[in-house]
Amino acid sequence: MKIKEQNLTQGGAVLLLSVVVVKLIGALFKIPLSSDFALGDLGFGYFSAVYDLYIPIYTLALSGFPVAIARMIADFRSKNNGEGVEKVYSISFRVLLILGVMGAFVFFSLAIPLMLSKKDDTFYSFLAIAPSILFCCIASVYRGYFEGCKNMVPTAVSNIIEALGKLCLGLGGAFITMRLTRNSALSAAAALFGITLGTISSCLYLRVSFKKNGQDVILKNSVMDKHLARDLIRLLIPIGIASLSVGLTAFIDSITLRAQLEGIIKENSANAKLLLEGTLYSNVPNGEIPTILYGIKGKAHTLFNLVSTLTMAFGVSAVPLITQYFENKDTEYLIKNTNLCLKLSSVLCMPAALGFMALSGGITELLYGNKSSGLGGDLLWIYGIAALFAGLSVPTTSLLQAASKQKTALVNIVWGTAAKLTFNLVLIPIPNMNVKGAVWSTVICFVVIFALNMIALVKAMGFVPDIFAVFVKPILSASICGLTAFFVSKSVNSSIGVVVAIVLAAVVYLTFLWFLRVFDKIELLEIVKK
Repeated sequence: MKIKEQNLTQGGAVLLLSVVVVKLIGALFKIPLSSDFALGDLGFGYFSAVYDLYIPIYTLALSGFPVAIARMIADFRSKNNGEGVEKVYSISFRVLLILGVMGAFVFFSLAIPLMLSKKDDTFYSFLAIAPSILFCCIASVYRGYFEGCKNMVPTAVSNIIEALGKLCLGLGGAFITMRLTRNSALSAAAALFGITLGTISSCLYLRVSFKKNGQDVILKNSVMDKHLARDLIRLLIPIGIASLSVGLTAFIDSITLRAQLEGIIKENSANAKLLLEGTLYSNVPNGEIPTILYGIKGKAHTLFNLVSTLTMAFGVSAVPLITQYFENKDTEYLIKNTNLCLKLSSVLCMPAALGFMALSGGITELLYGNKSSGLGGDLLWIYGIAALFAGLSVPTTSLLQAASKQKTALVNIVWGTAAKLTFNLVLIPIPNMNVKGAVWSTVICFVVIFALNMIALVKAMGFVPDIFAVFVKPILSASICGLTAFFVSKSVNSSIGVVVAIVLAAVVYLTFLWFLRVFDKIELLEIVKK
């Protein structure tokens, strides 16, 4: 049975649709989860502290390891080498099974000292999320196989299954646990265990789908090809690490932010009041303030992360096609699909980023209430700037990987990550900056990555993308969209005003996309072509 293939826009549309559904489900999960009816800012701080460590691994399973596997499978399939496809699947399954076991063991190990010290109740959360790492790694093999065959449907469906499991089991478990125990740490662990159960369900679906549709892989005890295994690992490492750009910023915050905030309070206890400016908190124990602030930042980061996740859909879909055109030196289609991938990403990320900036306070109050909406709005405004560059960094990283420049993409991520860590250490300890310093350092991180990626992409592809069509037209449309949202929200100063502003801004944005002819007739036909 031949696997149904999709072109870039069809594959991207399938993944994008699943991402939209997943993010809507995720909003139904995280927004009530972080509310005072469930975890609150303190419990969400416990949740985010562990979830931010888990996110890099999840990102690897969603867009890192699968991209590496897909690239090798697409290469073998373009040469009609079925034996090569089979070996890639077999070897990658063994390698990632080992990595999954090791990752789960690490998370279990992190819980032990916290459990023994009894100083940090996040150990419950480490234990709850640890098993999901194994199933994430296994699922990434199946995702990579199907994506390499230019079939994005199994990846899309598995993402939705995982999100539904998280919503029903995670949110439900957190609510029930909070009602029974009134313990924020245990409730956060219940939410994370729901994520584990969702991951297991997703993995089982992919296994069943592979058994039905993976007909060009004959399951047998094939001999390990050491050379191919070496090539796979060499590809997995740079592509895997490069996919972590968004997750690594949260990871760095998880290991630095709370400790630095604690340092600010220890230096001068009067700073505790300063840190809570922009919130309605009062009489909060100093020891809980860093976790509360981390929870507030986590809410804003959830919205920021939405943008890069959306543009990732087109980056993932582009990899097998760009790999094929690049290897075959098909310049015409290489230029067309590279420009299209970048343009679709720009059209998605630019209005979202400027919308965050225009409606930052209104969005946080609408979604999370007014207890921390002042500070949360300030953080979301800064994250709006970061979202613009992060949303474009993700697909440019994928394009570099498709052009066999995975090491270059990795180096660019390293430079961006180094900037993030450096500015975290410099900015956060400034009392007036505190948690905002972590967000500004995220902006700097993605500016660095995007700039380096664009320079490397031009060198690798041998041509300059159509700057006016890819970037200028979308940013003009998005700017008018953002101004519309800002003035409408100010004229109707309420939660309803925010909703009205978003709807009207969307209409204005689509109108100007049409007016400026952001997509020409050929591209529109390509988008809908079967």
